[in-house]
Amino acid sequence: MSGVGVVQGDGDRVGVGVHAVGKDGGDRLFLDPDAPEDKRVRITDDFGQQVQMSEEQFADLVAQAKASALDRLTTASA
Repeated sequence: MSGVGVVQGDGDRVGVGVHAVGKDGGDRLFLDPDAPEDKRVRITDDFGQQVQMSEEQFADLVAQAKASALDRLTTASA
C-alpha cells in the first residue's frame, strides 16, 4: 500500500511525494516548470537515484500503468 502527499518544493518546483510502506524516505515525484521541457518530471527513489522525463513521456507512462501494461514487469520480479 502506498500514500501520496505534497512535498515542500524548492523555489517554483512542485513536489508530490509517493511513499511506499516499508521504505525509509520513500519515492518522490517532482514537477519543475523551469527545467528544460524534456526534463520537467523527476522521479527519485529512496537511494537517491533519479529519472527525468518530459510531461508527455510521464503521461504515457501513467496511461500504460492505468491500462495494466506494466503489470508483467512487477510480477516478473516477485
